[in-house]
Amino acid sequence: MLENPIPTRAEVTDIFNAAMQKADCTMLS
Repeated sequence: MLENPIPTRAEVTDIFNAAMQKADCTMLS
């Protein structure tokens, strides 16, 4: 997302999985 304004499918999947696992935080790098 640093280079593209639209997230890739992998990035969306990572955030979705974190939300489904009720993660307390996410690390964006």
